[in-house]
Amino acid sequence: MIFYASIGAPAGALSGDKQKQRFLKVKILAVKNPTSRLMHCYLTLLFVCMKGKAIVRFFALPIVFIILLFGFARTAEAGSWRICILQSARHHALDDVTRGVQQHYLDETIDADFMVRIVSGAFGSEMKMEKIAREIEDYDPHLIIPVGTPAAQFVAARFGRTPAVFSAVTDPVGAGLVADSRRPGGNMTGISDMSPVEAQLEMIRMVQPDIKTLGIVFSGFEQNALLIRDHLKKACERRGIEL
Repeated sequence: MIFYASIGAPAGALSGDKQKQRFLKVKILAVKNPTSRLMHCYLTLLFVCMKGKAIVRFFALPIVFIILLFGFARTAEAGSWRICILQSARHHALDDVTRGVQQHYLDETIDADFMVRIVSGAFGSEMKMEKIAREIEDYDPHLIIPVGTPAAQFVAARFGRTPAVFSAVTDPVGAGLVADSRRPGGNMTGISDMSPVEAQLEMIRMVQPDIKTLGIVFSGFEQNALLIRDHLKKACERRGIEL
C-alpha cells in the first residue's frame, strides 16, 4: 500500500516550479498478510534469476512463476484491504484528511473497504471508547489511520500490533507515539503537521527587516498551539526579537 501526503512549502520560501506541492511517498507493508511474505520470496528469487548463473536461473524461474501465481490467487481470495480511519473530532481540516485518504484509493483503483469512526464525543467515556475498540477488533483492519493526536494515542495504546499511519499530529514524539521522528520504530509511523516556524519567521523578516517585537494569538488550552508558541519563542530569541 502506498500513501501520498502533500508537503507544502511556506509561502515565498520557494520559487518557480519548486513552489509546486511536493509529495512524500510512504510504503506500508502489512507483514501479517501472507501475500506480502510471498511477494518478498518472489522478489528475492527474481534477483537470483537475474544475477545467478545459468543453472540457477534454470531452476529458479519455474519457482518464481509458481509463487507469483499463488500470490495473486491469495490476493484475490483475500479481497479488499480493510482500513480503519479513526478521526479525533469533527473538523474541516481533519475531514479533509479522511476524504483525501479515501480518494487516493479511488484514484489508484485499489480495492479497499473503509471503516470510519469520529470519536470526539467518546473521549472521557471509558464505555464508549471500549465500544469503539471492540468494533475495530471485529473489523480486523490491515491498517489503521488515526487522524489527530488523541486518536493516534488511543491506537498506539490499544492496537500496537496493527500497522498504523497517523496524520494531523504536530508532535508525535512528545505525544508518545514514536521514539524518534527519524526512526519511529514499532508499527506506527505518520506525518507531522508542525508549522515551519523558522521559515515563517524569515519570511516576516523579509517583509519587515527591522522587526523588534512580534505578537501572536494562540489557544492556551491546545497542546499543539503551546508547542508551536515555544518553538517560535526560541526562534525569536535567536534573532533578538521579543515575542
